[in-house]
Amino acid sequence: MKLIISLIFVLLSNVSFGQAINDRWLGYWKSTPYSSINGQTWQLSVTPTMFNNCFWVGSAFNAVPRSCSAFYNGTVTKQDLINSMNQDMVQVSNWMRSGMIPPRDFQRVQNDLQKTQAILGRISYDTFRVIATKNMGSDSSIYILDLDSVYQVLYNEGGAGSNFHIIEYRR
Repeated sequence: MKLIISLIFVLLSNVSFGQAINDRWLGYWKSTPYSSINGQTWQLSVTPTMFNNCFWVGSAFNAVPRSCSAFYNGTVTKQDLINSMNQDMVQVSNWMRSGMIPPRDFQRVQNDLQKTQAILGRISYDTFRVIATKNMGSDSSIYILDLDSVYQVLYNEGGAGSNFHIIEYRR
């Protein structure tokens, strides 16, 4: 009986902690001026137990449904990001032609697309391990670490304009 209890304890302790975050992520990161969306500055704080105000749980299996959880969640390539950017550009173009994006917003939308393209151009051609955040059951965004920058990839942010953004952070 003691063996079974010990085994259960070991299994539960491994599940509750998940995989530790790589030390390269740790620290305080601030968005670069050329990656602002609508003029906002973004911040990212990463500790061994917290990732941008989300509890670090290591894997999706350990995500807590009623709180913000952060964990490793698969991979993404630069080509995947390029494909998403290209799809977004086609969609934005269609929305502009159909009037879904008002003409007064054209310049702002074009500026956001150009910023995202410029940031995407700085990302290495590689496969990246993804950190995802999950808050109240919905995925918020994903993060990748490339050289000396963290990139936050946002999909479907809504509103009139582009639905694909990348925010670049540096220490």
